[in-house]
Amino acid sequence: VSLFITSGIYLLNHDPKAIDFLAFYTGATLLLHEPNSLYNLHEQLVTQQQIAPITQSVPLFLPFLNPPFVALFFVPFIIFGLHVSYAIWIGINTLLAIAICLFGLRQLKGIRWYAKTVVVLGIITFIPILTSILLGQLSLVLCLIFLVSWLMIKQKKEFRTDKKLLLTI
Repeated sequence: VSLFITSGIYLLNHDPKAIDFLAFYTGATLLLHEPNSLYNLHEQLVTQQQIAPITQSVPLFLPFLNPPFVALFFVPFIIFGLHVSYAIWIGINTLLAIAICLFGLRQLKGIRWYAKTVVVLGIITFIPILTSILLGQLSLVLCLIFLVSWLMIKQKKEFRTDKKLLLTI
């Protein structure tokens, strides 16, 4: 976790080109302060340059192009500032990766311990998962939503799945 936080903070301060979290944070800031400007690209650029001054010197703009509920989800992070919020988000994504591992283990009942170890190692060393954590993406949140939905459908609880999926969206 500390390696991701250190690497991500370095990228935020020196070359934030691929940090999706910056776009989410920008969207949350606009939603909180100027909700009518959420999809105004000029306002997003100005706000992003205020949030992360490095974006003024590096030709960079990461627009917020997600639905408004994504910005609403990130509003509580604004309290902590960009760097602390990013560290918290990495922690949350790490916990989600652990939850995905536990979900995978739960589905492998009756399998030998070494096969379970290989599955967990495969999940935690899978480059797209590591990249998703570093860049602050929503991929692990979506993955967990779909895994829980799949489990509910598998257990013949489709109606509950529909309600839970609707509530998460």
